[in-house]
Amino acid sequence: MDSTLQRCVGNANRFVVVDVETTGVFNRDRVLEIAIVTLSMAGTIVDVYDTLILPGNKVDATHIHGISTAMVQGAPTFKEIAGDIAERLHGACVVAHNLSFDARMLRLEYERLGHQIDLTNGIDTMRAHRAKLHIACANFGIDLKGAHSAFGDARATAELFLKVASRCSVGEAALTPSGLTRSGKVKSRQAAHL
Repeated sequence: MDSTLQRCVGNANRFVVVDVETTGVFNRDRVLEIAIVTLSMAGTIVDVYDTLILPGNKVDATHIHGISTAMVQGAPTFKEIAGDIAERLHGACVVAHNLSFDARMLRLEYERLGHQIDLTNGIDTMRAHRAKLHIACANFGIDLKGAHSAFGDARATAELFLKVASRCSVGEAALTPSGLTRSGKVKSRQAAHL
């Protein structure tokens, strides 16, 4: 077990690297795609969760993330996968590049369902490196495949985290609602293009 990762994990038992793509940046906007990459305490990927999400409003910001209305047809709603997401996040130290944005968008989705979630005490790789993801990745020689796709950004953030962990603050275990039903539904970008 890496001593740097042990220090960073705080009271959690694993890391989950999260990225969301959304219809915009405002509180009324919705999550269109989420990826959760779970890392062991040795820094290896042990689970990947990646799905498009059918929002409750218009698909927008397609010019940034490349997600169209047609792509999300047949994707699960956030309500359908809230349990799948909560189970992966609960008790883990959440890592994200610009954590405040991802945490806020997920908090708003859970609030719409009448639940509370707290991801604010995770680790923000943007604070550790002070650059946008594509710049940070370039600085460390990380190949940012699929930029602005949730999985592409989460995978790159996981690699970045392992490079900058010694600069990161100590995180805490995420708190998510319990008892939500898991659906197991997913629709990947690849499936959307078939």
